[in-house]
Amino acid sequence: MKLPLPLRLNHVLGRTFKRLGAFTLIEILVVISIIAVLASLLFPAMSAVRTQARKASAKNDITQLVNAVRNFQVDYGRYPIVSGTADVAYSGTGNSVLIDILTATNATVNPRAVRYIEIPIAKKGRAGLSGSSSGAAWLDPFGEGYIIHVDGNYDDKVNVGSGYGIISTGVAAYSKGDDKEDGTAGKNADNIISWQ
Repeated sequence: MKLPLPLRLNHVLGRTFKRLGAFTLIEILVVISIIAVLASLLFPAMSAVRTQARKASAKNDITQLVNAVRNFQVDYGRYPIVSGTADVAYSGTGNSVLIDILTATNATVNPRAVRYIEIPIAKKGRAGLSGSSSGAAWLDPFGEGYIIHVDGNYDDKVNVGSGYGIISTGVAAYSKGDDKEDGTAGKNADNIISWQ
């Protein structure tokens, strides 16, 4: 008597399979461990991509900010400074004074109420206005406020400090970057700046 082909193969191999097409526990565990190893290789790459995207976003914001200040200066014949003639530094969350001027919230310095810049509200404390009302600071993608220096004495120089010194421009802006550090000794390496 001749056996059907599947039974012959089982007989030749010396095995009998009760269910064809099922995976064993070992096979499933091996596949899961391979997926876990591949995923662990992707996480550092994704982190680097996220950091690069944040840097690109900060560079774009800084360019918009510098252009808004220059456009204000062209329209009004002066820089958006509340009082005095000295150079002004709007640092960190203190940049809200300048942002109020550029978004037409401060009618004293911007009486024509021209909106020089549109800034979205920050989500989860990153990239955007820190609030929806007057006095909101513009946060960079790393959750810190942008630092802006404006030439109040109109000599086309601002003293940025923090290891940069005097820059030959009417307005300079920067973000502290991913490490949120400012100063010398390599801490400025990841800063995103407007003057280069």
